[in-house]
Amino acid sequence: GLTDWALKLPETSGYGNYSARDLALLAKQNQISVRPYSELLTHGYRGKTPVDNLETALKLLNLKLTTPQFSGAKLEQQKQAFELNLAKTPVERTFLDHINQQSYQHGELLVISPQGAWKQFTAQQLQQANRQLLTSTADMTLVITGAMNARELKPLLEQWVASIPAHDGKLVWRNQGIMPKMESFNQQYPISSSDKSMVSIQFAAPAQWSQQDQLAMQLIDTIVSQRLRGELREKASGIYALGFSQMLAKRPQPYYMGRLNFTTSPERASEMVQIAQKTVDKIRQSGVTEKELTEAKNIWLTENSQVTDSSSYWTEALAQVAADDKQFQRITQEQAIIEKLSTQDINRLTKQYLGQNQKVFMMTP
Repeated sequence: GLTDWALKLPETSGYGNYSARDLALLAKQNQISVRPYSELLTHGYRGKTPVDNLETALKLLNLKLTTPQFSGAKLEQQKQAFELNLAKTPVERTFLDHINQQSYQHGELLVISPQGAWKQFTAQQLQQANRQLLTSTADMTLVITGAMNARELKPLLEQWVASIPAHDGKLVWRNQGIMPKMESFNQQYPISSSDKSMVSIQFAAPAQWSQQDQLAMQLIDTIVSQRLRGELREKASGIYALGFSQMLAKRPQPYYMGRLNFTTSPERASEMVQIAQKTVDKIRQSGVTEKELTEAKNIWLTENSQVTDSSSYWTEALAQVAADDKQFQRITQEQAIIEKLSTQDINRLTKQYLGQNQKVFMMTP
């Protein structure tokens, strides 16, 4: 809440002597974007620019880091717009909020309340938070990727980044105890505005993080998704859309989280849940085949070769490692790790994590 509002108020209030409209015009004319973001453990700015306009983008970044403005009138406008959007929240978003609130310890922190603390924010309060968040140069990491000349880049960085006054604010993140609940239950919400049911099955388990296991999870995603589509769509003809994903969280403390989402007819929702649960349990008990693993690896290698061609991939990957443990070699080791994974490695993880602590959420008409 506070971090997000503190970073975004200057976007409408302006920076330095420039209004938000002035800067929007500048960005459009130069095809550049420098926008604030805030996530669970990190915050800052993300930008995109043609190489020829890099200096203009760095000037804009400097401006946003050093001279943000905080208008009380703009804040009130933002609050009114925010409240209006909350009043128009679609049922799908309401369903997702229920899932987040019920699936996690301290899940209320993941949900925006119409009567939340944001209603009491003041421009002065947001200005103070913004300065705490953005003036600590000792906690700042800048990542730039693209086709550029390092010699030409150095003077630009010296002028627009190194010139920012040095300050060690000793920023630290606070563990608020947001963890998946290690328990099983069912919840049904008769709030759907259509004739379809949305089903979300959440899985969770305690975990130990490793790069190999994290990459192996991506292969398991592919295999489990294919098995589920085969059982639910091709054999049972019972679903419209399906998505399955998993993650091994590393910080603030390790845990495993899996999500299976699908849409189906209300009459067959319970049946599809049972088929899905049996399919996941079978993989957990019997494991995956060599053929499935080979196919999943080929899919991963093809997709990886495509995404690693983009500068946005490298920017995000380098920034994540910089914020974590600065072990940058991990990025270049991924393909070799994927190629070495065996069915024994995969089946150890399926037995350890799949299907644990199931929580079934169903939205019905």
